Amino acid sequence: MQDMENTCNSPVENGVPITPEHFNHLMMELKKAQKELAMLSETVLGGTARLSVDDEFRIITATDGYYRMTGYTEVESQSPPFCGKGMNLVVHQDRPIVTEALQKLLVTNEPATVTYRIQKKDGSIAWNTAYCARVEKNGGERMVNVFFIDITDKRQTENKLENLINTIPDSLISLLSGKKSMIRYVNKEFYRQTGYQPEDLPLGSRISKFFQIIYPADRQMVKTQFLDYVKSDLDSCIMDYRIRTRQGNVKWMHARAFRFRSDMEAGQIIQFIISDITEEKLQREATALNEERYRIISEQTRDTVFDWDILKDRIQFSPVYEKMFGFPPPPDISIKNLTEYDIVYQADKQNVEDMISAILGGAPYAEAEYRAKRADGTYLWCRNRVTTIFDSEKRPVHAIGLLSDIDDYKQETALLQEKAMRDSLTSLLNRMALQRQVERRLKKYPDRLNAFLLLDIDHFKEINDTRGHSMGDTVLKSISALLSQHFRSTDVIGRMGGDEFAVFLTDLPSPSAMLRKAGELKHKTAQLFESGPLSGKVTVSIGISLYPYGGKDFQTLYQKADEALYQVKRKGGNGYFMNSPHH
Repeated sequence: MQDMENTCNSPVENGVPITPEHFNHLMMELKKAQKELAMLSETVLGGTARLSVDDEFRIITATDGYYRMTGYTEVESQSPPFCGKGMNLVVHQDRPIVTEALQKLLVTNEPATVTYRIQKKDGSIAWNTAYCARVEKNGGERMVNVFFIDITDKRQTENKLENLINTIPDSLISLLSGKKSMIRYVNKEFYRQTGYQPEDLPLGSRISKFFQIIYPADRQMVKTQFLDYVKSDLDSCIMDYRIRTRQGNVKWMHARAFRFRSDMEAGQIIQFIISDITEEKLQREATALNEERYRIISEQTRDTVFDWDILKDRIQFSPVYEKMFGFPPPPDISIKNLTEYDIVYQADKQNVEDMISAILGGAPYAEAEYRAKRADGTYLWCRNRVTTIFDSEKRPVHAIGLLSDIDDYKQETALLQEKAMRDSLTSLLNRMALQRQVERRLKKYPDRLNAFLLLDIDHFKEINDTRGHSMGDTVLKSISALLSQHFRSTDVIGRMGGDEFAVFLTDLPSPSAMLRKAGELKHKTAQLFESGPLSGKVTVSIGISLYPYGGKDFQTLYQKADEALYQVKRKGGNGYFMNSPHH
């Protein structure tokens, strides 16, 4: 209790009382912070929901923001395909990712984050990031609070601060202290936590109505701390106390008070953010709550928040920056020269410069994705979203931004793209990926001598029929490994399907060099299987077409190589032939 009383003592700075001039300066900074917070809130689109852990994560309660994010109303969500269960909105391919994150949450009971896609009511696909709090128990039911953010939305949200506050799973009550002390505002979460109804605590009623809810043994302590805080010059005050709900239950509450002054009202506006800490209090009566849990939305999203003073060309980052990158941001950094520092990955610097130019050019919003260096020398994929603050003459003077870690998303996307390009058995490029790379090479090197090689395993069906598909798979993998060793790393190698492989070679010295390469490949294939059960049974037929003589596009080169392959097959296989004007 002594700590809470110290919070409300007269303000000093370095042992010296704050002067009226310094106080006015602090008030100006507070107003600026309020404005910046409002702009920050407009960059975030999402909502919160409380889910039942033991009932397939059924939605117990959710904010309006959550339903707006999905496109469904609360009533519609109870019908197919939603059926009141958020998992039903998740894109089928992403459900294992979500399931794994939730299972980990249940095992460790540590906050978890997962990024995935949902299908909205209108059929569109949206990317979401969900931040799951620890599992809570209410009687016999286990629940978890989840905060969702729509990370696909590139425009400013038009929701006001009040709507954003209603997505926070905490109570908020605003009191006017002065000659006419009264209750100004109470959010829905307060009524849910306490069981009271708006008619029990009507707006405009005296502050004493609020104090009546407080447990009698704590009432005087709260009144004293509140009055001391009102008389002081402190920006905030923290207190823990008990309340008695309308149903007669006793709950522990953690309240943080913030001071505001309004030009429209006589007196001070004291705003409380109130959290139900009953479970934590019962389990850890001697342990102070972690204040990080109750920080503003920017902290809850685990993103780095930054404030760019455009006129002074200086940028300040929130403490999350050091957690993200392992080192504090450079002091007095000029954002105009940000790309000159050894922070942004060289290939991504243009993205950052374009974003900066857009903001300086008067754009209300801009964003960029790029890689930024961490303390260990590796790079982290980030998404930077910036919203501009204008002065009365519509000039950009400040910008508030969110720097998000999207490294897992980028790596997962790259992995999925890589898997989509590869043959599952041999790990070589599949036909579509090979064709795309060949077409890019033809476009990039139109004046060079290139070759398209088509390889087919002779009598492969017989091997499968007599030795089994497992032996057939072994042959395919052995041939693919031989191709990777035999050709250059710059050559394009792929499996076209079945027992057919293709290689595209660029920048050849002469057609005869290609023929020598094919002859060596034929010989090495025979050597590869000269011992073992397939000795003398595995041979290959090779057809070759040359660019530009045999064709100038993929389809023609493939067709000419296939015709050359047929010539070899017709003569019994185990050979090679080049289809070109020279042979």
